[in-house]
Amino acid sequence: MKALGTGDEFDYEIGMDTNTMEDTCDLTEKLKRLKSTEEYPHNDLRLDKTTEDSNDHLESTENAKNKETEKDFENDLINHETENNENTTEYFLNDYVLGSYYNRNKWTYYIGYIETITTKNYESYFMVRFFKTIKKPKLVFKMTKKRDRDEITEISIVKKVHLTQNPLKSNEYLLSDEDDKVYF
Repeated sequence: MKALGTGDEFDYEIGMDTNTMEDTCDLTEKLKRLKSTEEYPHNDLRLDKTTEDSNDHLESTENAKNKETEKDFENDLINHETENNENTTEYFLNDYVLGSYYNRNKWTYYIGYIETITTKNYESYFMVRFFKTIKKPKLVFKMTKKRDRDEITEISIVKKVHLTQNPLKSNEYLLSDEDDKVYF
């Protein structure tokens, strides 16, 4: 019987051929398991330089795998952040928006456009001028003579909407998307 990892010899203590790289890695894994369970006495380890080199190789591959895992985690985190950024909407001047208010135990929705944008304490405030909603005979939004304005935060804005101007009446607007009619 020879010392562990000395070439083509069969190692009777571990029960494997120590010639190939896979076997060397398996050998070091078995040694680690034996060390952890203390079935193999620590003072009787017979390791030569090739086994120590394979241990170093195993540790370096484990470190490389850990670094790859960390890089994958960082990439996933960056991708997740960009996905979240893609879900958020930026609002600009003159964008038509759907705003919501909670009145008398129900949500009320209004259409308006953004007149000004200000930032206070790292939070954006939007000055929105709202249209008058006329539901019958068909849903139209009309700009009134008296200004209906409010300063709201991004939380109160539900989404951007697309309005088209009524070709027959210049101060009336129609919803372009039929799905937006659910709010009214």
